[in-house]
Amino acid sequence: MVALPLIVGVTPSISFSPVAATAAKADLRADTNRDGVVDVQGTTDEAGKASWTPQRGGIFLPNMDDDAQRCTISDSDINASGESVDTKQNGCNDSTDEVVNGADDEKDLAPLRILPSGAASTATGTLTTSTPNTRLFVKRNGAWTTSTTLTAAELNSGVEAALEGKDVIRDTAKWDGLATVTLKITEGSASTQDAVQLRVAPLLLQNDLKKANQVWINNAGGTGWSQFASGVTQNASAAGAKLTTFTHSDRWAQDFAEPGTVSFPGANGQPQVMHLILRSANVGRSGEGTDPRHAGRLLYKLRGKDVGVVHQFSRTLDAGVDQSLNSTGNFDSVPPFTGFPNGRSLYGATSSRKPDQSFTKLLQSQGFQQPITIDTSWLLVGHVDETTHTVPAKNSRGWTMVVADPRLAVQKLKDAQAAGSGSAALHDGIGDGQTVSSALTNTAFMSAQETTAQKIDTQLATLSKETGLATSEFIRVPVLFRAVTAATLADPQLQASLRDRGVNVPAIQEQLNQRINASYYVADTPAAANGLTLSATSYAAPDPHGPKVGGTDVFKQSTLDALKNTGLTVSWVEDWSYLHLLDGEVHCGSNALRDPTRTDWYLG
Repeated sequence: MVALPLIVGVTPSISFSPVAATAAKADLRADTNRDGVVDVQGTTDEAGKASWTPQRGGIFLPNMDDDAQRCTISDSDINASGESVDTKQNGCNDSTDEVVNGADDEKDLAPLRILPSGAASTATGTLTTSTPNTRLFVKRNGAWTTSTTLTAAELNSGVEAALEGKDVIRDTAKWDGLATVTLKITEGSASTQDAVQLRVAPLLLQNDLKKANQVWINNAGGTGWSQFASGVTQNASAAGAKLTTFTHSDRWAQDFAEPGTVSFPGANGQPQVMHLILRSANVGRSGEGTDPRHAGRLLYKLRGKDVGVVHQFSRTLDAGVDQSLNSTGNFDSVPPFTGFPNGRSLYGATSSRKPDQSFTKLLQSQGFQQPITIDTSWLLVGHVDETTHTVPAKNSRGWTMVVADPRLAVQKLKDAQAAGSGSAALHDGIGDGQTVSSALTNTAFMSAQETTAQKIDTQLATLSKETGLATSEFIRVPVLFRAVTAATLADPQLQASLRDRGVNVPAIQEQLNQRINASYYVADTPAAANGLTLSATSYAAPDPHGPKVGGTDVFKQSTLDALKNTGLTVSWVEDWSYLHLLDGEVHCGSNALRDPTRTDWYLG
């Protein structure tokens, strides 16, 4: 049985007070049965039209794209100080003007029809909406207008109208996403009315099983950029994905954007789809004052036909909100599975270390991708993509998760030592002097592997409980971790790299100082779980630079063996200098617009 999502705020059927009789009949219709057509000949859109349910009722889009590409942002605006740039950009999309911006924009409007009413020549009509989060249009002489006062002639010939959404649901306590559109016909002191109720389409996060159509990366310059860019470029090209390269000092393309889609039944029942990119809730990044994260403004350069940007953040934060966990590398989704036909959103949070509450409220308020939260508080950066990644699988749901496994990494080191390669470099090709044997005899380092393994066990227990994935279904790849203590955090270079990631270094220092022997953890070897899936057959993983035995990188080989039944071809991308040394990997430094998780979510 498929569990229907809980929709907060669905209201009961609309009822009206008795009024004096009129000869006119008010008959307003929407696409109640969700077939992409408003039925004006029969009655297929009549039943239940005034009370929206998950199974039946009209749908409208939050019209936040820019079909006519009238909104622009200059290069100088990207790093301009102050919030005025963000306010201006957030206020420019198709829903913020009172015109229909061409044929493409018309496709984003929910159709409404008023049937001929038989009204007297003195009659007038009004069409109203219950919420300021929507706008009504009426078509007159082939053009759309926002004047919704109707003449008797219009009422008697029938009216073509449309509803436009101005926003996504951000908090169901403030707006539940419903809009009741009412037609009232007045003849002297008598009146009659009819209503339809629609809901705004939920913003559904995309998932990594879907094909990447457009990839973007940020050129921050410096050591390692060319190798990283070359690897991503080759993989994107091979997968048929368009590559966009921005020039910006913030290299973490994954951390300021989480893409999703909205959709509703379009012409001939085909879903009309719009990509809406959630901009991260980060504020106060190092060097940017108290501004929203500047790199997030790059997303407005992607805005256009069927692509928009949603920005949600709060200036008043709950206790425990951590700006690093606001980075969208900490947000993901798992694909559909039994009981959850649209998948579920996923992010890292605990009561003591969590993202902006208004951002997670937005995700929860969509109502169709019930969130899963796992504990990432022990990770220095604190993101879900540091330990997990969705990949195809030959099981009942068609997917599983690849996970970082420090115990497996230790076993590979032991195997290498037993094979006579104890003197092999721990990080092949890096030249830092560490060997397999020195790592195995480093008590603190080995302790860090078991500690992080136990933390990951806790994550997997949650994921298993929430998705039904058996422990044996998780695909494990070798990754070593290292501890960051109050002493190691005193390193200015480490502090600089963490500030670059958006980590609040003073807050971390304070927490470490308050808890003697406390540690946070980061990947010591590039984590193969932190890669970029480009298609059902293409996975770009960070080169792990693992120890070699007989000329073979044992971490690479172990990863290839683990993924061999997924259908993925693994390509290794060099990210050691450009990303890994700054505590991130390929996934952290890239992003993509993908095929939607599901376009016909409204069919249940």
